[in-house]
Amino acid sequence: MRLIFFSILFCYSFYGFSQSEFCGTSVKDQQTLLAQAEQYKSFSKRDGGFIYVPLMVHNVSNDNSSGFYAPWNLFETLCTLNEDFKPSGIQFYLEKDFNYIKNSAWNDHAEFSTGEEMMYQSNVQNMANCYLVSNPAGNCGYFTYNGDGVALSKSCLGKRSHTWAHELGHYFSLPHTFFGWEGIQYSSSKKTSEYQSRVFTAIENVNRDYCKNQADRFCDTEPDYISNRWTCNTDGFSNSKLLDTKDSTFRVDGSLYMSYANDDCMSRFSSEQMDAMNRNLDGQRSYLKRSNVVPKYINVTSFDLQFPEDSMVVPTRHVTFSWDKVPNAKYYILQISRTESFSIIIKNLLLNEPTTEIDSLIQGKNYWWRVRAFSEFDFCGAESQVGFFKSEPIITSLDETKADQSYLVPNPVSSYGNVQINLVSANQNDAQIEIKDLNGKSFRPFSIINNPNSILINLGYLPEGLYFLTARFATSSKVYKMIVKND
Repeated sequence: MRLIFFSILFCYSFYGFSQSEFCGTSVKDQQTLLAQAEQYKSFSKRDGGFIYVPLMVHNVSNDNSSGFYAPWNLFETLCTLNEDFKPSGIQFYLEKDFNYIKNSAWNDHAEFSTGEEMMYQSNVQNMANCYLVSNPAGNCGYFTYNGDGVALSKSCLGKRSHTWAHELGHYFSLPHTFFGWEGIQYSSSKKTSEYQSRVFTAIENVNRDYCKNQADRFCDTEPDYISNRWTCNTDGFSNSKLLDTKDSTFRVDGSLYMSYANDDCMSRFSSEQMDAMNRNLDGQRSYLKRSNVVPKYINVTSFDLQFPEDSMVVPTRHVTFSWDKVPNAKYYILQISRTESFSIIIKNLLLNEPTTEIDSLIQGKNYWWRVRAFSEFDFCGAESQVGFFKSEPIITSLDETKADQSYLVPNPVSSYGNVQINLVSANQNDAQIEIKDLNGKSFRPFSIINNPNSILINLGYLPEGLYFLTARFATSSKVYKMIVKND
């Protein structure tokens, strides 16, 4: 077993502009990308298949390891990212495991130069490098041409967020839909033609005759003059009406990822935007393409938890959790919570194997747990059902010990020996017995003799090791840690 990590969100701004709360991809970098895009006029069409792009995810925290982005949330965000890009024929995968970086200055950087330093020092060649930080220069995210990477605010990510798609849109050459209006507050009280001296591109009009030379240069993205975050109406368009330079009225389309509409409005790249990204991938970023990639997907919708069994009482230390091994799964995320809604998560583990040992549970508490399985290509994966268990109760007095506790002797016990459960009351002696190892594997045969105040168990044979012996009585159950040693 190898433990990778345990733990425990759409942003824009512009170099040289006073606004710095949304996307930090600069106008200069967008201009550079547009100029380079002119070099690539076509791309290789694919017959319904995908091209797989290696994504290098750098998870950044403070120096003391606090603030890593939790793996469960990370995979939910990556699942949304691949869904957003699926119509384009581009899918991302993990060629390498997540890279964990402990650096407070990079995690919370006020200047783009610090973010670029992070990228200069940490980028992995021939991969799309993305950095998850607490503060990417006051934005939810940005792409920087000099650093050739994307920085994303952990607080701007999530299952319903399209921040990552927006910033990778920049990475693959796309400008904002309102390109040229950055830092300019549009108002219909002023004639739009009067803005032309401030808007550094030709203002886009409702009439599409000159769309290839206006704004973002895409003819299937309608005019957009809104450079601050906005909320769409129920039809997905801006609530306010805008006027173009010919006084034609329109509303801005909020469905496009490269706009500044809220996440709930967004749902797509346009056809021409998707073609542009594919041209970029065939041209400037052809180094990202891999030959003979064989994707691996999780082909089950759910799987079973094995140990602890439902409602089991477990020790507070050295508890082995196990679940079904899922075909093609490379990653498992185990969550343990103090609440059924998983609002208080005490363990959030990213693992490579379907088992792990947990220490330091609190005595006398209820716990809920669940697992998700992923492959390096399948970020949506499969999820188990929710399991429930309890930790051993707190013993506060000798009388309580006598009333509630039975005990196991001898312990340790010989591989071929007998072990006895000494009971407090005779009405406990009709019990079901189960013995499991640390991986949740059951062992049989063994024989049971019920005596008035004890249960004698002949083990038959058990290899040397640590086991959990579960005794299920009529109204309760108890788990004993049993050590088996060779003679």
